[in-house]
Amino acid sequence: MHVGSVDKLAATSSGWPLQIHGKNFLNVTFVIPKEKESQDIYSSLTQLSQPGNYTFSLDLPRLPGYVISAWIGRL
Repeated sequence: MHVGSVDKLAATSSGWPLQIHGKNFLNVTFVIPKEKESQDIYSSLTQLSQPGNYTFSLDLPRLPGYVISAWIGRL
């Protein structure tokens, strides 16, 4: 996935959504349960989506009932 932009959406009862817009029109939304983690992930994704960054891996802490591991990269 080529990351075009990252948006923070309004908080919900489930957590703080982050939406990743791909340059190939693929959009992915993660709902992060904790505000601080959401901000940290948003900051990292914003920095890593800048030109010159090719591949990165995002591993989030494991929480019961959540699928919260993702890999995004450019081949």
